[in-house]
Amino acid sequence: MKELFLLAEIDEHPHPAELAIRLSMPKPTVTVNLKRLEAAGFVRREIDPTDLRRHRLLVTPAGRKLMARGLALLSDAFGARLARLTAPSRGS
Repeated sequence: MKELFLLAEIDEHPHPAELAIRLSMPKPTVTVNLKRLEAAGFVRREIDPTDLRRHRLLVTPAGRKLMARGLALLSDAFGARLARLTAPSRGS
């Protein structure tokens, strides 16, 4: 789940430190999960053209497919849970 949330935020926050802040995760946790995503081919690192001292993260095409599938499954699961609630419980 953490890896899915990381993938979903990389486009807007392409630096690991930014991801840690955005997702309220410890930096070491972000690093471990990013290494897994990178090893699996879902994320790659490149030199940031605006600051050559830093690397930025990019989601690969395989990572985008995984992210879309994961977000769809998550949405379906939440939808199924919400459907079990009565209308007053949902605020409708």
